[in-house]
Parts: sequence; C-alpha cells; structure tokens
Amino acid sequence: MQSAAHRLSPERVAAVLPSRSIPRVVAPAVWVEIGYYAITLYPIFGVAWGIAVPMAGAALMALLAGLCFLSLGRSTGPVLRALLAPLLCASTFLFIQIMFHGDSVVGELPRAFYTWVFSMVVAQTLVLRQGFLHRFAVFAFVVLLILLPYVRWVPSVNGAYQAALDRRISIANSNDFAAWAGFCCLYFVILGLETKYLALRAVSWVGAAGCILVVGLTLSRGTLLAVAIGGIVALRRILKRGFLPVLSLFVGLWMLYAVGFLDSMLEGYAARGTVETGRLLVWPLVLERFLDAPFIGYGASNSGTWVAQQGMALTPHNSILFFAVSAGIVPTFFYLLTWWRAARISLAVRAELLATDQPFRLPLLAYCFLVTIAADTAFMSAWAIVTLAFIMLPMPNPTLRSAARVGRVASRAVQYRPRRTAVRQR
Repeated sequence: MQSAAHRLSPERVAAVLPSRSIPRVVAPAVWVEIGYYAITLYPIFGVAWGIAVPMAGAALMALLAGLCFLSLGRSTGPVLRALLAPLLCASTFLFIQIMFHGDSVVGELPRAFYTWVFSMVVAQTLVLRQGFLHRFAVFAFVVLLILLPYVRWVPSVNGAYQAALDRRISIANSNDFAAWAGFCCLYFVILGLETKYLALRAVSWVGAAGCILVVGLTLSRGTLLAVAIGGIVALRRILKRGFLPVLSLFVGLWMLYAVGFLDSMLEGYAARGTVETGRLLVWPLVLERFLDAPFIGYGASNSGTWVAQQGMALTPHNSILFFAVSAGIVPTFFYLLTWWRAARISLAVRAELLATDQPFRLPLLAYCFLVTIAADTAFMSAWAIVTLAFIMLPMPNPTLRSAARVGRVASRAVQYRPRRTAVRQR
C-alpha cells in the first residue's frame, strides 16, 4: 500500500519511519554558539575597533573547535561524515602547498585554511542546535547594519561609483560586502515565502528589500544574479499555486523605480554592464595551465595568470579553478565532492525532512555555489560556511527524538508545502 506523503500527519510519519532514521545526537551548549558569533565578529571588525592581534582569531576558533569535538559524544559520526570531504580538500591542499610549493606552515594562506577548517567544525556542530540557521541569519543581518556606517563610495568604470567598506574591515571589497548582504536578502525572501505569520512575512519582505538595495549599490552583478536565481528556486513551488506573492514583489520594485529611487543604481549597472572584468578572459587560460600541471598545480602564490587584453595577471576568480591551478586535481576533486554531497542532500525529499527547514536548502545552496564560482575564496566567508554546514547535515533538528516533535516545533514558524511523494507503509 502507498499513501501520499503530504497527507501524512507528523505522528503518522513517525510511525512510518524506522527508529534508526532519527539521529540521536547531543547538541552543543548555548555558550558555544555565543562564542562562535563573537569569534566571527573579531576578524571583521578587529582592525577597525583596534583590537586586532595576529593569529588570535585562528587560535580562538581552534580552541572552540576542539571543545566542540570533545563534547559531541555519540554525535561524532554524523558530524565527521558531513565534514569528511571539506577536511580532505583542505588537508590535501595544504600538504601540496607546503611540500611542493614552499609555503610556510604559518603563512597567510595556510592560516586562512586553518581558520576555515576550524570554522567548519564549529558550524557543523552548531547545526545540531535547533534553529541555528535562523539565529545566524539574524546575526548576519545585525552585522550588516553595523557595517553600514563604514560604507565608502569608490569610483568604478565610466564615472560610476559603487559602495564598498572601509579598508579596515575584512570584507571591504564590494563583492564580499555584496555577498554578505545577498545571503541576508535571500534568507528573508525564503522566510517570507514559507512563514504562515503575516507580521513575520511583512518584516521579512522589508528586510529583503533593504538587503537587495545594498547589493544593488555595490554594483556586484554576480551577487545580484545569484540572489535572483536563488529567489527563483525558492519560488518554484509558489509559482505553481498562484502569482500574488510574485506580483507583490514586482509591484514593490516597480514602485521604487517609478519614484526614481533606483535611478542611480540602474545608471551604475548600465555603465558597468558592458565592461569585461576579465573573468571570461582568464578562465580559459587558467584551464590550460591546469592541464599542463594537473597533479600539483603551480601553487597559490602563482595562481595569477597573465591576460594580454587586460595587461596584467589575474587570479582565477573562480574557487574551482583556484584549487585546480594552485594544487591540482586531488583537492579539486574533494572540493567538488563537497558540492555534490550538498546538492544531493538538498534535492532529496524524504519523509523525515517534510516538516523541517528543507525549503531553505536548495535556494541557499544555489546562491552559495554561484557566489563561490565567481570568486577565489568566498567559500571561507562565515555565511558560506554556515550554509554548507546546514546543508551537509541531513537532519536540521536532530536533537528532537521523534518526527512528531519535529513537525510540531517546525510548524510554529515555517509552513512547508511538500511535494506529492509516495511513502511506502510498513
């Protein structure tokens, strides 16, 4: 006998699922999450606030990662399985850089990779805490608000200006700043679509509008495209049911355009839209270099490739090609394996995921992937680390002991409309 999954109550889902499908794990304490937020703030504002100490951020994150790992208990297995591919990617990359390309163990890039690995361990552990993604999104939005006084206008091409941050901020680059705001924007879009509370939906739309305005002012075309694609992915089920949410969104954008609020932004994009940034010129050249040295690459310090049309050496501006030209095929394989596993989990529609945060997975994955393939090391950003950690663990609420409780808790804020998927009864 078969029954449509969308007609099953959470209690029925719990009866259908075997008990072993519900992970029994132990979530970290609340102070671990608070510590993660504090350590994440430190490298962003450390120099601007005059509290920067060399290696302090990496050391604190390493300490927190060690404490997280020791506190996992029976949760070690699921966390290690989720971390296996990125850990192998980082370890093989660092081994090749140090052994074959002469990088220092405490060099700038190795330190960045150490911090990335420790951050992945902490974030992957914190995902075990129910609602961590939502709290991190609020934290990221608060950080965005704190960043606004540090905005500076820098000249772009053809006389246009774009928003960037004070050079004392670690994400001062316009594209990095835009990627942070784009993550907040897409989260609010998804939350507004999925919540059943009108007040929360209204707040989400206002937050999304403010964040997309920041993205627009940075003139970051790649981030704007990534947000648009992520939003379309989030709308894939809504578009089948009606057009009112989409109509409301576009009416709001049209009203902003009609009153002239978006004029300067559109002029900036028009001025920059036909300018070649060098990515399409450098990618074929980087691929040729990779084919010439497919096993160990040329080293991260030599990842820049001379582009005659630009009259300068350009980095790959693509995380996949960055791994390929810097360290060869092995770390590139593990990096791609990480994305493949994340995509497989995001596309899976399983009964135990019907009442959880599954609607956030695929849109955030699409956004994260598009941003990272347009930059060398965007995957090391805090929002990207949390996104991958959230996606890589199949159960976002594993501290709950039954699918019935998962359904009751998750339905308080997020209303998920599952597809018609058949579930075999036992």
